[in-house]
Amino acid sequence: MSKKHFASSLALFAVLAVLCLFINGCSGTNNDNTTSDGKTGTLYFVSTRDSSDGYSALIYSGELNFNEGTLDNVKSILGTDMFAYYNDLFVAPNGSTMFCSMSKGSLLYCNICRIDIPAGNLTALTSYDELNNIAPVFTSDHKIYYTSEVRETSQSQLRCMNTDGSDDTIIFTIPEGNVTSIGLSPDEKSLCLSVIDSNSNYDIYRYVISSGTYTNLTNTSTISEWSANYNPDGKIIYICKPYDNSDQTEIFSMDPNGDNPTQLTGGEKMFNGPLWQYSRWIAFQCENDIWLYDTQDQTISNLTGSQGTNYSHTLWVEE
Repeated sequence: MSKKHFASSLALFAVLAVLCLFINGCSGTNNDNTTSDGKTGTLYFVSTRDSSDGYSALIYSGELNFNEGTLDNVKSILGTDMFAYYNDLFVAPNGSTMFCSMSKGSLLYCNICRIDIPAGNLTALTSYDELNNIAPVFTSDHKIYYTSEVRETSQSQLRCMNTDGSDDTIIFTIPEGNVTSIGLSPDEKSLCLSVIDSNSNYDIYRYVISSGTYTNLTNTSTISEWSANYNPDGKIIYICKPYDNSDQTEIFSMDPNGDNPTQLTGGEKMFNGPLWQYSRWIAFQCENDIWLYDTQDQTISNLTGSQGTNYSHTLWVEE
């Protein structure tokens, strides 16, 4: 082989080698917002069953396989039945602490509670008999934002406290009515609130924590939107909303300022909140079960299988 041909072959080999490295590098990058095969997370959810003594509620955890749409190794994290009512689960980023609201003995008043997941211990952080405390979210500076419904005025107070229940402070009073759910933006700067007014109409509001700015994002007087939550990068808010003024509820997306509402689902189920997303998947409650919606393949999987009434879930993924 001549020196000229050898140099040409060597140059071609170098180009192919660089190309292979580039392709391999791209294959390991999550460019299409998907996860690798076998990616799993932990799904926590509440299951209730009617009994002669009232509601028997348990918080469960299960290993969620996103690609397969299955929930395995389901177990109770509290260990024994409790006659209680839980909702609005929120797991801290460490994966070992959960916050929820519960009512023991009465469904009229809920209190915010902290659960040590490994030990299964539950501690009440609030103790108001005249307030209904729900929808806790946890921030990295160890604060809990939640809402209290004052039944005498039918208004909600947005409150903040430390994770041990201390320094509980009212930071804003919702003028329209009651807050039914809270979503925390990934940068922890904003809350999206689902608010129901005196006419039983729901709208989505944004509350900016630093400035106290409170803005109606949907502003619809005849159509309700509820169960708002941010996607992981904070660029989208997912909501539940009736389709075309019908009784059929669908999942919609919109920009963080309320623009560009887009219908994602197509009439398969009566969707309801809360909505939690990881990558391209959204977990939601529907027809007494927890389901998983793949926004890329547009497929829906029933995760809990119609055993009891399953609702109020949260998704935690170990990165």
